[in-house]
Amino acid sequence: MSEEQQDVFKELPEAVYAYLTANYLHQDQLSWGRTQLLVAIEAGTLAAAFSLRPLAVPILLFGVFLVLAIWRLVERDWEVRDQDLDLLDKVNKPLGIRMIKTPRNKLWCGSVILRAVFIGLIALNILLTGLFVLASFCECKALDVFRSNVGG
Repeated sequence: MSEEQQDVFKELPEAVYAYLTANYLHQDQLSWGRTQLLVAIEAGTLAAAFSLRPLAVPILLFGVFLVLAIWRLVERDWEVRDQDLDLLDKVNKPLGIRMIKTPRNKLWCGSVILRAVFIGLIALNILLTGLFVLASFCECKALDVFRSNVGG
């Protein structure tokens, strides 16, 4: 490490830098782990709703609650992860390192895309809840798949 690069660590000791970097990566891994959990929960919610049609409405509404809870956890992971990002960038800049690559545009940012996924899953669960409720009051053949007495 050159003298110029060592000067960077006068402002921030190496042990602190190592901790901040490890914490950043840990929080990032937590948010992606929760995202994988979201996929599993949503798949289970949809499977349960169609397997147990009489209970579909409460299952889907519980699914909405779980998606909202996971979304909040992911948002908190991002808050904790990014709290020291300015300090890390200040230390990394002289070394030619960037913690986050600038996205092509705001719509390609991972947090924007993931928020859209969360909103989409919540909307899907609410839409399906509405269809299950509508099927219990409407005789339309197109809604047969949402009825409790299908196949029986």
